[in-house]
This record gives sequence, structure tokens and C-alpha cells, in this order.
Amino acid sequence: TALDQEDGDITPNIVATSTVNTSVVGSYTVTYNVKDSQGLAATPVSRTVNVLENGGGGATTGSITFCLALADKDNVIATSSLSLPAGSFILNLATSTDISSTTIQSKNWTNTAFAPNSKLISGTVNDADCVKYSDLKFGTYYYSELGITGSLWNIAKYSDKYNQPINNVFDFFNYSPELFNATTTDDSSRNMNSDGQITLTVDNRDQSANLYVTYNPAPCTDCGGGGSPVSNLSVTKTVDKTTAGVGDTLTYIVTVTNNGPYNATGVSLAETLPSLLDLVSATSTYGTYSTTTNIWTIGDLPVGHSTTTLTLVGTVKAGAEGQKVTNTVNVTGNQSDNDTSNNTFSVDTNINPAPVPPCTVNCGGGGGNGPIVGSYGGSNGPIVPQVAGASTTSCYYLYDYLRKDFNNNPVEVKKLQVFLRDLEGFSTVDITGVYDDQTIVALNAFQWRYKDDILTPWGHTAPTSYTYILTKKKVNEIYCKTAFPVTTQQQEEIDNYRNFLESLRKEGINIGGGVSVDTINTGAGGSFEDPVTSVNTSSSNSGSASTGLTTLAGISSTTEKIAGDMTANVISAGKRFANTALAFLAWPFGSSFKNLFNRSSECVLGIGIFGWINLFLLIVIIIISYLWYREYKNNKKIEDINKEIDLN
Repeated sequence: TALDQEDGDITPNIVATSTVNTSVVGSYTVTYNVKDSQGLAATPVSRTVNVLENGGGGATTGSITFCLALADKDNVIATSSLSLPAGSFILNLATSTDISSTTIQSKNWTNTAFAPNSKLISGTVNDADCVKYSDLKFGTYYYSELGITGSLWNIAKYSDKYNQPINNVFDFFNYSPELFNATTTDDSSRNMNSDGQITLTVDNRDQSANLYVTYNPAPCTDCGGGGSPVSNLSVTKTVDKTTAGVGDTLTYIVTVTNNGPYNATGVSLAETLPSLLDLVSATSTYGTYSTTTNIWTIGDLPVGHSTTTLTLVGTVKAGAEGQKVTNTVNVTGNQSDNDTSNNTFSVDTNINPAPVPPCTVNCGGGGGNGPIVGSYGGSNGPIVPQVAGASTTSCYYLYDYLRKDFNNNPVEVKKLQVFLRDLEGFSTVDITGVYDDQTIVALNAFQWRYKDDILTPWGHTAPTSYTYILTKKKVNEIYCKTAFPVTTQQQEEIDNYRNFLESLRKEGINIGGGVSVDTINTGAGGSFEDPVTSVNTSSSNSGSASTGLTTLAGISSTTEKIAGDMTANVISAGKRFANTALAFLAWPFGSSFKNLFNRSSECVLGIGIFGWINLFLLIVIIIISYLWYREYKNNKKIEDINKEIDLN
């Protein structure tokens, strides 16, 4: 209808402008206007017309569901009618914006009959009372503002999920009524998620109008100390690397959770990136992180769907080598927290030590005990970080783990071969740079020689034929004459594998043939016996077991004294030298000296004072000569090794 103060009823003068095509299914707009006798026009009014399918071609109906969620002022969502203040709620569904005259459905809720039957917000428990209206023809429908009675209830918020899904209580919005007033100029500014309009189409058959209403309850009388609400906040943190090097990226993920029972407000978290890292990025699923204050401001954090995360990425700075990076976070809120033990969390990352610099002075030769570190044989040998506990100036000889089926570094293999030949006395080892059978034969004999340090800690009862942590450790200790400590991770690996082997043996499981350790066959028609220590398989430590090619070998926690070890050729040379010196210095005793070791003690007492002095001097000369000769031989061997692997 159209009325004018001067002209009266001018309804017949209404002009409709429309683009409706009744032969094409869809939604169309009809605009209405009217002018009085003076030519003055009224404000246009628009209506939506839906053209639906007529007859076959598939279903042309859908559904609209009304859902109501209730919560207290702290957004603690109700899951039953218990303790809800008095109130009622009514929502209408209409076919046009004239709700009062075109209503087709109405839903009335009350506080006493409120019965959640759907998971709307939390995703884990029923938190909304929903009703579904089906068999609605495709087209546009309109829902009213929620009518509320009850003095403690606040105005409702809405979401029809037009382009914003419901993830938490912050995804509901105030009612946007622009479609329901007389003007159309403000329609484009409405919130499409709460504008009271729902359109059913073949692609969107099932829609919903969701409402969220909070109330102001009576003051809390049993909520914790001082009558204030309690929110148990907790924080956890992870880091993607427990060890890293300079320049590596570390990614931290911080998770904050409100474990209730009340919603938390004013939540913030202190997250200061360690000074050994450079910040790359900071992102959060909720709230903001300030790189100036290092505070993550979360704000309100309700119970239920209440987990939010912060991700920080940083790179390790130069100068952090060998240090531990510890990152600690702490979360707080406005409410009392009845468990502060979970408000703080820390994670650690160990930064690898700096590479050992190439040796430039005292690197072998001369004194023979200088450090040998860095790159061996030019570019063929990588600079490897030193073992835990050793200083940057300590000796380091063998770097790599070696095995026959590995892509071994030829320089490292050559160093092992030289060591076995010249320091351990396996004279038939050829220096080839290939981890071949003759090298393995010598290595097995070496492992058996030091089985208590190399094999026993792992539970092996026979050599393994490869060079892993323990074998490499023993080589370095003998060459460098110093201990190489065990890391915690290595000791754990050793213990786990030994326990594994022992459990198999207890079950009567045969773990393999093994390498014979009495006499090791060279594969060339002969045998290779230990030139210093003859291995007897009847001893308590002998045995036969798997070569362990599929295992990760071991590491020793103790090291025998190395400095006093003497190889067979040194002992033999010392004896020859002593016999020569004895013959040379025997003249003061004459025949008495010749009979010294063949007569009884009475004859010895008859030797004169001069003879005893000469005997004492002879012993001193022998000791000094032997010590000099042993040092000379050791130095000569070190020089030969350095020459062999081109270290000088």
C-alpha cells in the first residue's frame, strides 16, 4: 500500500521494476516505488523473488536448523539446564523480510527445558539445543532477532556461517538488520553471517541459524580463594631439533590451554627467544606476539575449545658453538590458578661444537706427541668436531666410522692401515686405502686384543670386522695417549644393544656364526695371529658370535693405561741392546762377574766394592739406554705414519 498526506491512497500508482524470469530457477529482485500528484517519489522498496523448479529433475527442498547455545558472562558454556537463570527465547522463520506476516516456523526455548543435543562450539560435548525444519523449498528465507525474556540475560549474537565457520565463541556477531529497513543503500554494508537471511539452493540445501546468549549470574560463592573464579592455565612447548649447528633453523611451538573450570581473561605469555638465536618469524592462531616486548597477548581464553598456539622460528647465531640453548615460557591470566606447576615449560637444544681447526704447529714428527687434527690429505678428509670432553688442542687421529660395505674415505682407511701396521705390529697390512679383507683381518685381531674395551661393553663375544665408536676411540687413545670420554647418548646406545643381545641369548636364540678368534684366517692360505698377545679360545673371555654387521657398535667407559704399552719389536730390540751393554761393561768383574749368576749367594758376597759400584752403574746405564731407545722408536713410528698419510 502507498499513502500520501495530500492525495490519500495512491496504491494504484505503485510501479514495480523487475528482472524476474519465471522460466529460469533463481533469485530475483523486485523494486517498488510510487509518486504523488506533485511528482514526488517515495523511497524505493526491494523484495526478493525465488523461481523454483516445477516438476521432476530431482529434489527441490532443503532444511534450516535453529541452534541455541547459552553461557555465563565468562563464556562458560552450559551443557544442561542446571543453574540457568529464568528466561525464554523465541526465533521466527519467514519467507520475506516482513517477518510478522510471512512467518512459517517459530521455536521457543526456556531455561528449564534447555537440553543440548548438538556439538556446536566445543566439538567434544553437546553444547547447543537444536531443532531442524525440513522440506523447505529452495529460495531465500529470513530469521528474526531472538526474542528474550529474563532480566539476567544479555542480547543474543548470531551466526548463519555464510563465510565464517564457528570455531569458538568469538565467531558469533551482533544482528545485522539492514535488509529489514526501508532503504536499500545500506544493504551492502551488512554482516553476511548475521543478516537474518538464508538461501537454500541445490548446492546449499542444509543451512542453520545459530544463536549465542550469555547471562549475568549471581556472584560466585564457591569458585576458589576470595570468591574469584579459577582458571587452570597450562603451557607446553616443543622444538624440532635437540642438537643443531650454527645457521640451523629451530622451530618452537607453544601451546596454551585453559583447563577450566572458568573462562580465563587477560591471558598472556612471556616468550623471549634466547640470545643465541636470531628471530625469523612469529605466528599465532589467536592473539598477537610483540617482538619488542616478547609478550604473546592472548586475551580471553574460554574453556572447551580453548587451545591456541604460537610458532616461533629462529636461526642459531655464530658463536653459539658448544653451548646449550634453553627456551623457557610462562603463562599468566587474571583469574586465580589452582595449579601453577604447569604454567612454565622449557626445552633445550645443544649446539654442536666448532670444527677443530687445521693443525699448523707441532702436528707430528719431532717430539711425536703433537696434535694431529683437521683435514687429512688435502680435501679428502673432512674437518670433524672433536669428541665430547676433549679440548680443541688435543690430539685426534681417526675421524670416520669404517665398514666394508661403506663408501669409506680412502684417507681414513689408509690411516687405519698405517696404525695397525706400525703401531700395533700387524706387519703384513698393505697401505691401500681400501677397507679390504687383509685390513679386516688385522682389525679383528686388534679388536680381540682390546676386547674388554671394544667388544665386551656391547655384549659381543667375537670381533665385528668394522670400525665404529669403540674401535675408533681405542685407535685414537693409543695414538694420542689420552682418554676420549663417552657421551650419554653413546652409553645409552651401548647399554640398549647389550641388553638386546643378552635377551636373545636368554631365549636360546643363536645370533650367528662369528669370527674365529683363536687364529684369524687371512684368506690367503695362512693365518694372522696377534703378534703381541696370543689369543687363547679356552680363556674365560673367548667365544664365538655374530660379526654384528647389522649392529651399531659400541664404546668403552674405561681406558687402560696406554703410555706403558710396548710392542714386541721394541721389547726384542731392548733385550739385544741390554746384552751388548752387559758384555761391554763386564770387564771390571773379570771371572767373578762371569760366575755371578752361576754361584751361590755366598760367592756374590765375595765381590768387592768396586764390582758393586760398577754393577749399579751398569743397571743405571741399561735403564737410561732403554728409555731413550723406546722414545726414539715411538717418535720414529709417528714420523713414519705422518709421512705415509702425507700429513707433513
